Amino acid sequence: MMRTKNLIIITALAMFIGVNMVAQPNQENPPMKCEKAALCPFNNEMGIPGLTTEQSAKLKELKLAHYKEVQPVKNQLKELKAKQHTLTTAEKPDMKAINANIDEITKLENTLMKARAAHIQQIRALLTDEQRMIFDSRKHKPGKKGMQIRHNRMEHAQMPMKKCEMNVSENK
Repeated sequence: MMRTKNLIIITALAMFIGVNMVAQPNQENPPMKCEKAALCPFNNEMGIPGLTTEQSAKLKELKLAHYKEVQPVKNQLKELKAKQHTLTTAEKPDMKAINANIDEITKLENTLMKARAAHIQQIRALLTDEQRMIFDSRKHKPGKKGMQIRHNRMEHAQMPMKKCEMNVSENK
């Protein structure tokens, strides 16, 4: 009886310590950032090396214009998808209404895809051949973008200083 009690306490304590160790950030290799942020080639929103201030400003304008164009469409799309859920889960679903709603959803998705394709081409037009090559090597798929940008930012934020400085000297 006492032995079982001790075994349970030891197991619980080991689990508690294990969970705490996993939750702690890695203190041995903390993420390193470029100390000279202006010199780091990846120190821009798009992760494209060598952007000029003019290119960065124009990209910000394009991004804002694109956002203003697609955000209302995205909001409508969310509303239609919620409506679709309501229509399809009704006790007596109206197939005519479901199909009409599907048609509306696909129209909006088509609009978003065309706007995105135009936006990507506008960005490409601003870039040099080398920058375009890097930009084109990335995936520009809806739904994946946010995760990919966060991943890319994390990679570059954790890049050791020496490697970052080395890349700067290669670009000169």
